[in-house]
Amino acid sequence: MKTGATKLFFSGDDANRHLFMNSSGVYLIVSLLSKKSYVGSSKSIGQRLCVHFRGVGGTGIANAVKKHGKFSFGWKILEFCDPIHLPKIEALWMEKIKPEYNCSKLTFSAGGNHSEETIAKMKLFHALHPRKHSEETKTKLSNKVVSNATKILIGSYHKGKKISDSHKAAISFANKGRPLSEETKKKMSMAQKGKFVSEETRRKMSESKKGRLISDKTRAKMSSSQKGRIVSNKTKKKISETLKRIFREKKLCQS
Repeated sequence: MKTGATKLFFSGDDANRHLFMNSSGVYLIVSLLSKKSYVGSSKSIGQRLCVHFRGVGGTGIANAVKKHGKFSFGWKILEFCDPIHLPKIEALWMEKIKPEYNCSKLTFSAGGNHSEETIAKMKLFHALHPRKHSEETKTKLSNKVVSNATKILIGSYHKGKKISDSHKAAISFANKGRPLSEETKKKMSMAQKGKFVSEETRRKMSESKKGRLISDKTRAKMSSSQKGRIVSNKTKKKISETLKRIFREKKLCQS
């Protein structure tokens, strides 16, 4: 397997670009005007370079090619490597060169489902560069209004998706002690109304709460929230049936 770098070629050098159509590795594109650079990786370097020099997409390098023309750029291969090693090798070259044209230091394919290669790149990059938002950005994100269409799209994406125990624990830890506004509580309550819960889910919820200690403060909150609440006959019947079921289960366990 070849591992060394090549010399710098001009973007119009189609003959040399076609030589690397089936080559896997990390490449560099350089502006001959500003000396700004872009680092990328591909299982087919020649094919990926063709896409770049057509100015496809809205990435930094694509916009630069559209503005200055493809003949204002040169390219070279930094390192040949097996496809499985591309994310790691690319990240190392990123750290070394610090290219200006890369969006968020790594450029990933936009739209559709990410490939395993892209997901690995994203995970590695975010592990090396933890993202920190300024207070201003946090405020903007907090105040951002999400349309119903977007909410439905996000919901459909996550529907049926299994969350690992470690992910559940991370979500639980992040939400502990988080104050909820009355408006949010109302929305959460409305979302649960009329929702059918299977017997299996009820059993799981019951088991998860067994042995759980409730503080006096929480008890007081629960009590005050129930005061003045009108319970329908239908709800009373459900509560009665639930209590009877619990009593029967306890009796069976004791016998």
